[in-house]
Amino acid sequence: MASTGDVPEQTMDTSTSESIVNMSPEAKRVKRLRRRMSEGEEFPPQIFRIVVTGGPCAGKTSGMNRLQTYLEARGFRVFVVPEAATMMWSAGMSIDDILGDSVEAARRRKLFQVLLCNTQLHLEDMFYRFAEECARESGRESVLLCDRGCMDGSAYLSEAEWEEVLKEVGQTNVNLRDSRYDAVLHLVTAAKGARSHYTLDNNGTRTENPDFACELDEKTKNAWVGHPRFYLFENEGIDFETKLQKVVARVSLLVGLETSTQRSYRKYRLLSKPDESKFPDGVKVLQFHVEKIYLLGDEGSYHFIRKRCPVKAPNQEAFGLTTVTMQSDGSKVEQKRIIKKRDFEWLLQHERDTKRKIVRQRRLCCLWNSIFFEVHDYYEEDPAMLILVIQTNERGDKPVLPDFLEVGEDVTATPEASGYHVSKKG
Repeated sequence: MASTGDVPEQTMDTSTSESIVNMSPEAKRVKRLRRRMSEGEEFPPQIFRIVVTGGPCAGKTSGMNRLQTYLEARGFRVFVVPEAATMMWSAGMSIDDILGDSVEAARRRKLFQVLLCNTQLHLEDMFYRFAEECARESGRESVLLCDRGCMDGSAYLSEAEWEEVLKEVGQTNVNLRDSRYDAVLHLVTAAKGARSHYTLDNNGTRTENPDFACELDEKTKNAWVGHPRFYLFENEGIDFETKLQKVVARVSLLVGLETSTQRSYRKYRLLSKPDESKFPDGVKVLQFHVEKIYLLGDEGSYHFIRKRCPVKAPNQEAFGLTTVTMQSDGSKVEQKRIIKKRDFEWLLQHERDTKRKIVRQRRLCCLWNSIFFEVHDYYEEDPAMLILVIQTNERGDKPVLPDFLEVGEDVTATPEASGYHVSKKG
């Protein structure tokens, strides 16, 4: 795991984005691919947008401070986007204004979330625009650490109320969740797993007792179910310093720094299609259509682009680019990027590996007992090919498996249980 202790002062040339210290091989490959996309035009430095969210007293402020120090010492420009809700509460708005069952309270509650979402969007876009301008001159890659993200507001409203807010601000869940942020880091409240350390002394705008903090934490987690790079950081069995180290190690991987942390998941074959009627009450489930198109690769790595849309809203598309690098021990390291539709279409036209098929999946995304998992249904290639992909810890220990799914053998190390293998022609 990458060290998160005191970082020695480093002398570096910051005139180009290549000044990033300890850049990983997969990050360098992404840079080469993006240069080809630019077709000889100026190659803009990467700007990462990462949400740091969670329940009350979860360590978000400490985590962002640690990340800022760590990343700046390694050549990144870091911007911390403040939490819009805290700004509004501190400026005179009161929780009492939006509580209650009256028509007036419901109207104010909706108005508050509309204003909050617009404020959050404005703050993020303002910092992003400034980061772009700075990057043109310095060539340094940047990271925007967002103190909560736009989807957090949905945790405080019913589904119908949130849909009204989305309509008012002219957004969709896909825009605010999948197409906006490169990753979402959820730090679990200390009220769950470290209750003796739960306190609100460091935030005068919060009033939640431990039980209510756990409830809000769960609702906030559910707000982000469906994001393809959603990571949970819990408290059980570790101290706070270890929790922060895990956050730093995960972000190191996301931005392309060398780190011993790799993607933590295991894969299992399912014996039958998931039956949502058997899922426990309260478990949030989302389904997506996914297309993966493999690109011409470099030695020791491969790339693919992805188009993803909700089954219930096929016109709401999100696009991504993934580079997978093979390690000497046979493991894989992935680096993912959000890309725009025009970049997706350019790569599809100019960089597609025509020796491979387009892989189409239906994906079921679910958060259950603080465990995030997906089911990949390769319906077009083989209707019986159902793969459970479930997050685990950094050691790769066997996770607790959902008892409402018919889970078969572990296929984590089986090449045939991958989209890369399915894409082969002949």
